[in-house]
Amino acid sequence: MREHPIDVIVDKFQEAVVHVLEHRSGGELILEAVDAADALRQLGYGQGNEAEMVSACTGLEGHGMRCALTVIARISTTKTLAPLATNELDWMGELANLLLGSMKNKLIAYGMNPVLGLPSTTAGLDLKFLTDVSDHVVVLAITTAGPVVVALNFELGPAEIWEFDRRLAPADQGVVCYF
Repeated sequence: MREHPIDVIVDKFQEAVVHVLEHRSGGELILEAVDAADALRQLGYGQGNEAEMVSACTGLEGHGMRCALTVIARISTTKTLAPLATNELDWMGELANLLLGSMKNKLIAYGMNPVLGLPSTTAGLDLKFLTDVSDHVVVLAITTAGPVVVALNFELGPAEIWEFDRRLAPADQGVVCYF
């Protein structure tokens, strides 16, 4: 099956968000595609509660593509999603890696072998999304713990078509253990 890379990236990004956050929130999840300003508004950002926000960013790079993922949530949301975590910033970095790592595993079946970067985290800062790259998608994940905003900025090389190879099994078809 031949698919346009933008369609593949957006689809695999949304699948990764659902896969990871459904697991962390016990299966209850509503996913909405929104613009960055609306996502931050629904998170409650800009109402004097910036000190209650944490974020993480990480990247993924492969042949002809580059992606940057940002995840933002309230500290109270992270404490509910990961009750055993002792450091919200560290856990947000792990969440960013889980999200982009899940997407990376889904891209393997398209012959991609991208490299996952190291996450960077921030707390209580003026958090905003960069939207000046060629393409981006923002989703608002409403979990039982609270809202989580996830944005993916991506750049693609010259237009090409990616082909799905059924002989290559993505890693998420096996057993995944979360710690």
